[in-house]
Amino acid sequence: MFRRSLWLLTICVLGGIASTQAYAQEAVKQDPVKLEYKFTTGEVLRYKITNNMNVQMNVPGMPNIPSMPVKIVSVMKQQTSKIQENGDAEIVTTFESLKMEMAGNSQDVPITQIQPVKMILSKSGEVKSVQGLDKLALGGMQFSSYMSNFCQYCAIPDAMLNVGDKWEQTVQFPIGKGKLRMQDELLSTNAMIGTCKVANFSQDVTGDISMAMPVPGPSGAASGNSANMELKGPIKAKSTVSFSSESGRIIKTVGTTDMKFDMQLPGSSIGKPGTMNLKMNYEIVLI
Repeated sequence: MFRRSLWLLTICVLGGIASTQAYAQEAVKQDPVKLEYKFTTGEVLRYKITNNMNVQMNVPGMPNIPSMPVKIVSVMKQQTSKIQENGDAEIVTTFESLKMEMAGNSQDVPITQIQPVKMILSKSGEVKSVQGLDKLALGGMQFSSYMSNFCQYCAIPDAMLNVGDKWEQTVQFPIGKGKLRMQDELLSTNAMIGTCKVANFSQDVTGDISMAMPVPGPSGAASGNSANMELKGPIKAKSTVSFSSESGRIIKTVGTTDMKFDMQLPGSSIGKPGTMNLKMNYEIVLI
Protein backbone atom coordinates (compact mmCIF):
# COMPACT_ATOMS: atom_id res chain seq x y z
CA MET A 1 0.00 0.00 0.00
CA PHE A 2 2.82 2.36 0.94
CA ARG A 3 4.70 1.63 -2.29
CA ARG A 4 1.56 2.28 -4.33
CA SER A 5 1.00 5.61 -2.60
CA LEU A 6 4.64 6.56 -3.14
CA TRP A 7 4.35 5.63 -6.83
CA LEU A 8 1.22 7.77 -7.26
CA LEU A 9 2.89 10.68 -5.48
CA THR A 10 5.90 10.42 -7.79
CA ILE A 11 3.67 10.44 -10.87
CA CYS A 12 1.82 13.54 -9.59
CA VAL A 13 5.06 15.39 -8.87
CA LEU A 14 6.52 14.56 -12.28
CA GLY A 15 3.26 15.57 -13.94
CA GLY A 16 3.29 18.87 -12.08
CA ILE A 17 6.88 19.56 -13.14
CA ALA A 18 6.04 18.75 -16.77
CA SER A 19 2.99 21.03 -16.68
CA THR A 20 5.06 23.86 -15.19
CA GLN A 21 7.72 23.46 -17.88
CA ALA A 22 5.09 23.42 -20.62
CA TYR A 23 3.52 26.58 -19.20
CA ALA A 24 6.91 28.29 -19.06
CA GLN A 25 7.65 27.35 -22.66
CA GLU A 26 4.24 28.70 -23.73
CA ALA A 27 4.89 31.97 -21.87
CA VAL A 28 8.25 32.37 -23.69
CA LYS A 29 6.42 32.14 -27.03
CA GLN A 30 4.32 35.22 -26.33
CA ASP A 31 5.38 38.15 -28.48
CA PRO A 32 5.72 41.76 -27.34
CA VAL A 33 2.64 43.83 -28.11
CA LYS A 34 1.66 47.47 -28.37
CA LEU A 35 -1.78 48.29 -27.01
CA GLU A 36 -3.31 51.39 -28.56
CA TYR A 37 -6.90 52.46 -29.16
CA LYS A 38 -7.97 53.06 -32.75
CA PHE A 39 -10.77 55.56 -33.26
CA THR A 40 -12.88 56.33 -36.32
CA THR A 41 -15.36 59.20 -36.48
CA GLY A 42 -18.90 57.84 -36.47
CA GLU A 43 -17.87 54.37 -35.29
CA VAL A 44 -20.41 52.67 -33.03
CA LEU A 45 -19.49 49.93 -30.55
CA ARG A 46 -22.01 48.06 -28.43
CA TYR A 47 -21.19 46.36 -25.14
CA LYS A 48 -23.37 44.05 -23.10
CA ILE A 49 -22.85 44.78 -19.40
CA THR A 50 -23.97 42.30 -16.75
CA ASN A 51 -23.79 43.48 -13.12
CA ASN A 52 -24.60 41.16 -10.23
CA MET A 53 -24.71 43.27 -7.08
CA ASN A 54 -25.43 42.77 -3.42
CA VAL A 55 -26.30 45.86 -1.42
CA GLN A 56 -26.20 45.79 2.39
CA MET A 57 -27.46 48.89 4.20
CA ASN A 58 -27.38 49.79 7.88
CA VAL A 59 -29.52 52.82 8.76
CA PRO A 60 -29.86 54.10 12.36
CA GLY A 61 -33.42 53.54 13.56
CA MET A 62 -34.09 50.94 10.86
CA PRO A 63 -32.73 47.62 12.17
CA ASN A 64 -32.52 44.32 10.31
CA ILE A 65 -32.55 45.68 6.76
CA PRO A 66 -32.12 42.61 4.52
CA SER A 67 -29.39 42.54 1.89
CA MET A 68 -30.60 43.30 -1.61
CA PRO A 69 -29.30 41.18 -4.50
CA VAL A 70 -29.70 43.08 -7.76
CA LYS A 71 -28.93 42.02 -11.32
CA ILE A 72 -28.65 44.60 -14.08
CA VAL A 73 -28.24 43.65 -17.73
CA SER A 74 -27.75 46.48 -20.20
CA VAL A 75 -26.60 47.20 -23.72
CA MET A 76 -24.43 50.30 -23.91
CA LYS A 77 -23.70 52.12 -27.16
CA GLN A 78 -20.44 54.02 -27.55
CA GLN A 79 -20.29 56.33 -30.55
CA THR A 80 -17.16 58.23 -31.54
CA SER A 81 -18.58 61.63 -32.37
CA LYS A 82 -15.34 63.47 -33.08
CA ILE A 83 -11.56 62.99 -33.32
CA GLN A 84 -9.67 65.95 -31.93
CA GLU A 85 -6.48 67.34 -33.49
CA ASN A 86 -4.30 65.61 -30.88
CA GLY A 87 -5.91 62.23 -31.63
CA ASP A 88 -8.19 62.13 -28.59
CA ALA A 89 -11.71 60.87 -29.22
CA GLU A 90 -15.00 62.31 -28.04
CA ILE A 91 -17.19 59.31 -27.22
CA VAL A 92 -20.88 59.62 -26.41
CA THR A 93 -22.24 56.76 -24.32
CA THR A 94 -25.93 55.90 -24.16
CA PHE A 95 -28.05 52.89 -23.24
CA GLU A 96 -30.05 50.94 -25.80
CA SER A 97 -31.61 48.70 -23.15
CA LEU A 98 -31.43 48.23 -19.39
CA LYS A 99 -33.18 45.57 -17.33
CA MET A 100 -33.10 45.30 -13.55
CA GLU A 101 -33.97 42.19 -11.54
CA MET A 102 -34.57 42.51 -7.81
CA ALA A 103 -36.54 40.43 -5.29
CA GLY A 104 -37.80 38.13 -8.01
CA ASN A 105 -39.14 40.99 -10.12
CA SER A 106 -37.83 42.10 -13.50
CA GLN A 107 -38.20 45.65 -14.76
CA ASP A 108 -37.19 47.40 -17.98
CA VAL A 109 -35.83 50.86 -17.19
CA PRO A 110 -37.02 53.49 -19.73
CA ILE A 111 -33.84 54.44 -21.55
CA THR A 112 -35.28 57.82 -22.55
CA GLN A 113 -34.90 58.86 -18.90
CA ILE A 114 -31.17 58.11 -18.86
CA GLN A 115 -28.83 60.99 -19.63
CA PRO A 116 -26.02 60.38 -22.17
CA VAL A 117 -22.45 60.58 -20.90
CA LYS A 118 -19.61 62.10 -22.93
CA MET A 119 -16.06 60.90 -22.41
CA ILE A 120 -12.76 62.18 -23.82
CA LEU A 121 -10.44 59.21 -24.34
CA SER A 122 -6.83 59.27 -25.59
CA LYS A 123 -5.27 56.66 -27.86
CA SER A 124 -3.46 55.28 -24.82
CA GLY A 125 -6.78 54.76 -22.99
CA GLU A 126 -6.49 57.70 -20.59
CA VAL A 127 -9.88 59.11 -19.61
CA LYS A 128 -9.30 62.86 -19.79
CA SER A 129 -12.82 64.00 -18.89
CA VAL A 130 -16.29 62.67 -18.19
CA GLN A 131 -19.47 64.74 -18.48
CA GLY A 132 -22.93 63.65 -17.41
CA LEU A 133 -22.28 61.17 -14.59
CA ASP A 134 -23.22 63.82 -12.02
CA LYS A 135 -26.81 63.81 -13.33
CA LEU A 136 -27.42 60.11 -12.78
CA ALA A 137 -29.89 59.08 -10.08
CA LEU A 138 -28.81 56.25 -7.79
CA GLY A 139 -32.35 54.92 -7.78
CA GLY A 140 -32.11 54.08 -11.48
CA MET A 141 -29.07 51.88 -10.81
CA GLN A 142 -27.55 52.82 -14.20
CA PHE A 143 -24.69 54.36 -12.22
CA SER A 144 -23.23 50.89 -11.62
CA SER A 145 -23.09 50.13 -15.35
CA TYR A 146 -21.36 53.42 -16.11
CA MET A 147 -18.86 52.86 -13.28
CA SER A 148 -18.04 49.36 -14.51
CA ASN A 149 -17.40 50.81 -17.96
CA PHE A 150 -15.30 53.69 -16.63
CA CYS A 151 -13.09 51.46 -14.46
CA GLN A 152 -11.96 49.31 -17.41
CA TYR A 153 -10.00 52.19 -18.95
CA CYS A 154 -6.44 53.04 -17.97
CA ALA A 155 -3.60 54.84 -19.72
CA ILE A 156 -1.39 52.23 -21.43
CA PRO A 157 2.31 53.02 -22.02
CA ASP A 158 3.23 54.12 -25.55
CA ALA A 159 5.70 51.26 -26.01
CA MET A 160 6.03 47.60 -26.86
CA LEU A 161 4.99 45.59 -23.80
CA ASN A 162 6.04 42.15 -22.61
CA VAL A 163 4.25 39.76 -20.28
CA GLY A 164 4.94 40.88 -16.72
CA ASP A 165 5.29 44.58 -17.55
CA LYS A 166 3.46 46.85 -15.10
CA TRP A 167 2.16 50.39 -15.26
CA GLU A 168 -0.10 52.62 -13.19
CA GLN A 169 -1.80 55.99 -13.04
CA THR A 170 -3.85 58.08 -10.65
CA VAL A 171 -7.04 59.68 -11.94
CA GLN A 172 -9.65 62.02 -10.54
CA PHE A 173 -12.90 60.30 -9.58
CA PRO A 174 -15.35 61.37 -12.33
CA ILE A 175 -17.99 62.64 -9.90
CA GLY A 176 -17.60 64.09 -6.44
CA LYS A 177 -14.17 64.15 -4.82
CA GLY A 178 -11.30 61.72 -4.49
CA LYS A 179 -8.76 59.93 -6.64
CA LEU A 180 -8.45 56.41 -7.99
CA ARG A 181 -5.14 54.58 -8.27
CA MET A 182 -5.03 52.10 -11.17
CA GLN A 183 -2.30 49.44 -11.24
CA ASP A 184 -2.00 47.19 -14.29
CA GLU A 185 0.06 44.18 -15.35
CA LEU A 186 0.26 42.47 -18.74
CA LEU A 187 -0.69 38.81 -18.26
CA SER A 188 -0.63 37.37 -21.78
CA THR A 189 -0.48 38.39 -25.43
CA ASN A 190 -1.68 35.28 -27.25
CA ALA A 191 -5.06 34.52 -25.66
CA MET A 192 -8.07 33.88 -27.87
CA ILE A 193 -11.72 34.91 -27.49
CA GLY A 194 -13.47 33.06 -30.26
CA THR A 195 -11.42 33.89 -33.36
CA CYS A 196 -10.09 37.15 -31.90
CA LYS A 197 -6.54 37.27 -30.56
CA VAL A 198 -6.29 39.40 -27.43
CA ALA A 199 -3.81 40.57 -24.85
CA ASN A 200 -4.97 40.24 -21.25
CA PHE A 201 -3.96 42.64 -18.51
CA SER A 202 -5.05 42.82 -14.90
CA GLN A 203 -6.23 46.03 -13.32
CA ASP A 204 -6.46 46.87 -9.62
CA VAL A 205 -8.30 50.07 -8.67
CA THR A 206 -8.22 51.56 -5.16
CA GLY A 207 -9.24 54.91 -3.74
CA ASP A 208 -11.24 56.92 -1.23
CA ILE A 209 -14.10 58.90 -2.69
CA SER A 210 -17.02 61.09 -1.70
CA MET A 211 -20.04 62.07 -3.76
CA ALA A 212 -23.55 63.47 -3.54
CA MET A 213 -26.03 61.25 -5.37
CA PRO A 214 -29.43 62.67 -6.33
CA VAL A 215 -32.39 60.61 -5.15
CA PRO A 216 -36.09 61.23 -5.85
CA GLY A 217 -37.81 63.57 -3.43
CA PRO A 218 -41.13 62.97 -1.64
CA SER A 219 -43.09 64.05 -4.70
CA GLY A 220 -41.29 61.52 -6.92
CA ALA A 221 -38.71 61.81 -9.66
CA ALA A 222 -41.28 62.81 -12.26
CA SER A 223 -41.97 66.08 -10.45
CA GLY A 224 -38.31 67.04 -10.62
CA ASN A 225 -38.01 67.21 -6.84
CA SER A 226 -34.87 65.53 -5.54
CA ALA A 227 -32.40 65.63 -2.67
CA ASN A 228 -28.81 64.48 -2.29
CA MET A 229 -27.55 61.44 -0.43
CA GLU A 230 -23.96 61.91 0.74
CA LEU A 231 -21.68 58.91 0.27
CA LYS A 232 -18.08 58.65 1.45
CA GLY A 233 -15.68 55.73 1.69
CA PRO A 234 -13.19 53.38 0.02
CA ILE A 235 -13.58 51.63 -3.31
CA LYS A 236 -11.69 48.57 -4.56
CA ALA A 237 -11.99 46.96 -7.98
CA LYS A 238 -10.14 44.09 -9.65
CA SER A 239 -10.57 43.10 -13.27
CA THR A 240 -9.03 41.36 -16.26
CA VAL A 241 -9.23 43.33 -19.50
CA SER A 242 -8.99 41.57 -22.89
CA PHE A 243 -7.72 43.96 -25.57
CA SER A 244 -7.36 43.43 -29.33
CA SER A 245 -4.27 45.20 -30.66
CA GLU A 246 -5.46 44.56 -34.22
CA SER A 247 -8.79 46.37 -33.88
CA GLY A 248 -7.62 48.71 -31.09
CA ARG A 249 -10.51 48.12 -28.70
CA ILE A 250 -11.54 46.29 -25.55
CA ILE A 251 -13.19 42.96 -26.34
CA LYS A 252 -14.10 41.81 -22.83
CA THR A 253 -13.68 42.82 -19.19
CA VAL A 254 -14.48 40.66 -16.15
CA GLY A 255 -14.15 42.06 -12.65
CA THR A 256 -15.33 42.71 -9.12
CA THR A 257 -15.99 45.93 -7.21
CA ASP A 258 -16.31 46.50 -3.46
CA MET A 259 -17.55 49.86 -2.16
CA LYS A 260 -18.04 50.64 1.54
CA PHE A 261 -19.68 53.98 2.21
CA ASP A 262 -20.75 56.07 5.14
CA MET A 263 -24.17 57.25 4.02
CA GLN A 264 -25.87 60.49 5.05
CA LEU A 265 -29.50 60.29 3.99
CA PRO A 266 -31.40 63.43 2.89
CA GLY A 267 -32.86 65.30 5.84
CA SER A 268 -30.75 63.43 8.41
CA SER A 269 -27.80 65.75 8.88
CA ILE A 270 -27.98 65.24 12.66
CA GLY A 271 -26.97 61.91 14.17
CA LYS A 272 -24.85 58.96 13.09
CA PRO A 273 -24.63 58.23 9.37
CA GLY A 274 -25.76 54.93 7.97
CA THR A 275 -23.52 52.59 6.02
CA MET A 276 -23.80 50.89 2.67
CA ASN A 277 -21.67 48.03 1.37
CA LEU A 278 -22.02 47.36 -2.36
CA LYS A 279 -20.30 44.29 -3.79
CA MET A 280 -20.50 43.65 -7.51
CA ASN A 281 -19.36 41.11 -10.07
CA TYR A 282 -19.48 42.39 -13.62
CA GLU A 283 -18.82 41.35 -17.19
CA ILE A 284 -18.54 43.68 -20.19
CA VAL A 285 -18.51 42.04 -23.63
CA LEU A 286 -18.30 43.60 -27.10
CA ILE A 287 -21.28 42.41 -29.16
